[in-house]
Formats: sequence, structure tokens, C-alpha cells
Amino acid sequence: MENSNGKSLLITALQYAGVLAVVMAVLTLVSYLTGLSYFWGGAIANVLKGVVFLIGFILVLVNWRKKSVEITYKNAFMFGSLIVIGYVLMITIFDYIFYAFIAPDFYNELRTHTLQMMIEYNLPEAQIDETDAQFEKGMAGATPIKMSLNTGIARLVADLILLSIVAIFLRKKLPVVHDSLPSNSPQ
Repeated sequence: MENSNGKSLLITALQYAGVLAVVMAVLTLVSYLTGLSYFWGGAIANVLKGVVFLIGFILVLVNWRKKSVEITYKNAFMFGSLIVIGYVLMITIFDYIFYAFIAPDFYNELRTHTLQMMIEYNLPEAQIDETDAQFEKGMAGATPIKMSLNTGIARLVADLILLSIVAIFLRKKLPVVHDSLPSNSPQ
């Protein structure tokens, strides 16, 4: 399958996926290096990254729509799926590099910051202990590859659900051409 400009849809989708992956990887690094990843247990950084991804994903699909003549829901979903799969593969590789080499102690640091914040806000000791236990449980047997794969699977599911909604609005019909010449039919 090809675009109107003759490029393969797979190549186009992978280019869009690459742009999204680079933007999200840079945002992850910036939020980590500035400490935003730890603020409010990482919730602020995650919401920010989610909003940036949503806007970027929609802009990518709208840009593709502008270059196409006709798009059915199936076409939009298939093209979007190629983008999602490419993006998830690329960002999962980045996540592995992040957890294994850039920030190998990320979750322990997140745990420390989260518990410290809870103490500063004078939350009940039982709630702090429960949060600590949840961190302990979540990190049991965690490795960079497991964390990356779990995050990748969650992204894949969430992004395909998002795509199923966005694809509805991407449909585009062929323009109707009206014959401006008078018909020769008898009156």
C-alpha cells in the first residue's frame, strides 16, 4: 500500500513513529534530569507525557489525513496501528536503555521521593507503610527488561484504544464531483 506521494505506508508510519518516540524519549530524559519524574510520585511527569503523546499522535494522524484523498475507518485504524506498533517497539527499547543504563535505580529513587513527600504532607503512618509495601511488591523480581516490556504492553493496549477513538474522526470521503453541463435528457 502506498501514499499519494508514492512512499510506502509502512515507511511513512515508521517515520511518524520515530518522531513520536524521539519526542517522548527526550521528554522522559528532561523530566528525569529536572526531577519532575519524582514530583507527586511521578504523576505530574506521566500526565505531561500523556498529553504530549496524545497531541503528537493526533497531529501525526491529521497530517497524514491532509495528504490522503479518501480514508475509511479501516484505513485510519490500520495506518494508526502501524504507527503505534512502531512507536511502542522504539520506546520500549529506549525504556530498557533508560532503566538499565541511564537510571538503573529509578524506582528506588521514586520510592524514596514519594515516601518523603508523604511524610512532609503529614500523611498517616499506616498509609505511608502501605505505599512502601506496594513499592516493595511492585519491585519484587523487577529487571530492566521486565519493566520495559510491561510498560510497552500497557502502552500498546492504551494506544490502540486511543486509536480506535481517534480513527473515527479521521475518515474522509472522496469529494463529490458534480457535472456542471446541462443534461440532454428530454423534458
